[in-house]
Amino acid sequence: MLDVYIALFSGVIGYFMRRFGYSVVPLAIGLILGGMLEKRLGQSLIMLDDQWWLMFTRPLSLLFFLLTILALFGPYFWQLFTQRDPLRSTGE
Repeated sequence: MLDVYIALFSGVIGYFMRRFGYSVVPLAIGLILGGMLEKRLGQSLIMLDDQWWLMFTRPLSLLFFLLTILALFGPYFWQLFTQRDPLRSTGE
């Protein structure tokens, strides 16, 4: 019966997400990949003896951190750089 309650709760969340204009896809991807990410992060911390800052010393992991930051904040910065100045657009 717990599976039925989980399905109903997920359906209600999905309904409200669609109603208020949120995409359901990122939530589904996060739920699917979240467990794997948590497991791999634990393995990495074991290999690095719980010194998490050493992840920033590896070139490949640093690249992925930078790509993540770009994916999260890139659209915001792109909008800032491409928006026009309202005082200059009047033609005066």
